[in-house]
Amino acid sequence: MAAYSAPSPQLHWNAVPRSTPPPLPTHRACAPQANSRFHDFPAAFSHACALRDAHDLSGAADAFGSLCLQYPERLETFKALGYVLHALGDHDRATSPLLFAFLCDGTDPTPLYFCALSKQRIGDLRAAREMASGALDVARCSPWHARVQASAQRLLDTLSSS
Repeated sequence: MAAYSAPSPQLHWNAVPRSTPPPLPTHRACAPQANSRFHDFPAAFSHACALRDAHDLSGAADAFGSLCLQYPERLETFKALGYVLHALGDHDRATSPLLFAFLCDGTDPTPLYFCALSKQRIGDLRAAREMASGALDVARCSPWHARVQASAQRLLDTLSSS
């Protein structure tokens, strides 16, 4: 058995010999640009709202959808997208942004109420009842949501008679 010998100091065939380690990248602070993403949101959201107010619901849905992708931390974009999709009659797709908005802010029952309406229109009455009941429970805990409370109660009454 041969004795162990240390590997030869030759480099691998494609290795580049370096006398010093590579320089570290320099970091410099960048000045904020005029078209910064934080300055764009109010204008873009206002534009989407203007489309909705002009009854261009499909354009508003596209605008709010792109805002949801660009600004996922802004819950108002998800609420607005869900409301516009609901107004368009696209009830299958309206529930996702509305549920996301409700799950992120459980103190506002309005998105959950609109989810219940969408589920009713789709024909999923069991889910509509559960969501309307949840919206009613949340609305009862808040003095600011009396209209949602009354609407959710009417929806539950309608669903109970179905």
